Amino acid sequence: PVGKGAYEMAYSPSENALYLATSQSRKLDKGGIVYRLDPATLDVTQIIHNDIKPFGAAVNAKTGTLFFGNTVNNSVTAIDAKTGDVKGRLVLDARQRSETVKPLAPRELVADADSDTLYITGLGESSVVWVVDGKDLTLRATVTDTGKYGTGLALDAAAKRLYVTNADGELVTIDTQSNKVLS
Repeated sequence: PVGKGAYEMAYSPSENALYLATSQSRKLDKGGIVYRLDPATLDVTQIIHNDIKPFGAAVNAKTGTLFFGNTVNNSVTAIDAKTGDVKGRLVLDARQRSETVKPLAPRELVADADSDTLYITGLGESSVVWVVDGKDLTLRATVTDTGKYGTGLALDAAAKRLYVTNADGELVTIDTQSNKVLS
């Protein structure tokens, strides 16, 4: 075992590495750990400590950037795959949680290496997809109307299509050139 709270993984062919996001103990540990694993042996080759808990994972193999969704903190963190240094962080929903307000939480992430774009589902009653510039972690667009609890995310970069599944059993198609819902 590599650690408590193992969530998602991202594979980087350019680094020949498998990255595993772990939140560790929810009560005892303030941050989380990203483990770099050898994909052939699953031996731990690097430990990257993170001051907040990583859950979702994606990698841009062209830029050597790892992206981790910080569900509890409503943010995304970019990490240099070689050094383990944090390159930046973006808060995606800054609203304070209350009885009536439930901020959207990052769930799934997928990176388009060619356009250096990161797509992130914002999980909630009315889910969104955040479109983030992978270079400087700025929000390019927010795609609305993706349904209730958008949990699945897949990208067909060549066809310029992003696919989202949600708790209502819907498959939502988004045009990545216009960032508009098609169906």
